[in-house]
Amino acid sequence: MYENITRFPTAQRKSPFRIQMCGVSYCDGTYLVRRSHSRIYCIEYILSGKGTVHVDDITFTAQAGDIYILPARRKHKYYSNAKAPWIKIWFNIRGELVDQLFACYGLENIYHITGLPIYPLFREFLDSAKATEDVYAAQDACALVFLKIIQALATHVHLEPVQNANLAHRLKEKIDNLTDFATNFDALLTDLYCTKSHAIRVFKKAFGITPYNYLLQRKLAHAKMLLENSAMSIRDISLALGFRDSHYFSNFFKKEIGVSPLQYRRGQNK
Repeated sequence: MYENITRFPTAQRKSPFRIQMCGVSYCDGTYLVRRSHSRIYCIEYILSGKGTVHVDDITFTAQAGDIYILPARRKHKYYSNAKAPWIKIWFNIRGELVDQLFACYGLENIYHITGLPIYPLFREFLDSAKATEDVYAAQDACALVFLKIIQALATHVHLEPVQNANLAHRLKEKIDNLTDFATNFDALLTDLYCTKSHAIRVFKKAFGITPYNYLLQRKLAHAKMLLENSAMSIRDISLALGFRDSHYFSNFFKKEIGVSPLQYRRGQNK
């Protein structure tokens, strides 16, 4: 394990863009970083290898060519694969300018980016950090590079409407293809690499309904199919659909259909 790190003084005048440290890490199987409530943003570009990244309740694998973003005020945990350890170039930053740029470019909920070869910009950031002994001049130079990185990220990811549409359709497809209706909604976000609030927002914009209510519609259709074509008890149907009890399921069904599940079944069998 070896890291080539450029560190900046912790005692600095208040500035909208501050660098904590930046560098290149040559990881091994022992590499592990945890932050329970991070004060910094950490932005990393993977040169080779792979590893696992956790941001709050989101988990993904980051490998060669990927970029991952660990936002401030979140829980971070990330570690390198022992058999294919990371080599990565990175910087840790904070400040009002960082917050505002992520917000203005709509990147607050983006954690994992693939297919964007901007290693030269990360290299430029590191070179700018080491170009002068004047801390504030170095930070100003790095801030300009950081803006170019943010603009490249924003162009590549979700600011284009088609990207959000793709996310919404991917989530809809997951719901449409469900076979286990007891699946937790959070599990449907696996491989989407975004927060729940972002997924809900783009889904509702695309389809005019929240993903949760769309999932309830799918459960309702499945309940009707089971009532019509199986001998499953009401209790077993409610459990299969992920309802906490049969009473809650029956109330939901009657509210939506106008009759209880048992009455619906009897009506279908006349």
